[in-house]
Amino acid sequence: MVVSSLEGLSDAQKQELVASLSAIVVGSAGADVSADSLSAVATASGNSLSGAWASVFATAVSKVRDLLYFGLVEMNYDCDFTLFSCLIFC
Repeated sequence: MVVSSLEGLSDAQKQELVASLSAIVVGSAGADVSADSLSAVATASGNSLSGAWASVFATAVSKVRDLLYFGLVEMNYDCDFTLFSCLIFC
């Protein structure tokens, strides 16, 4: 799905997109992906991110990083941009 504007997206879709992009920014910077860091990036970009979404993404990123560290999952770059593909890239 190509998104050129947040208009037309449901609130849940907006929250997932903002959380995904915030996780990519924080993870790419090498910083700790926490609910606070995701919320800070979202706010700095002029968006808002609910505490629930920030917490879910921060927890998921942590769990996926642990799995990658222990070699229990492999990177998959052929999947669509969704919550879980974002987490693999972070």
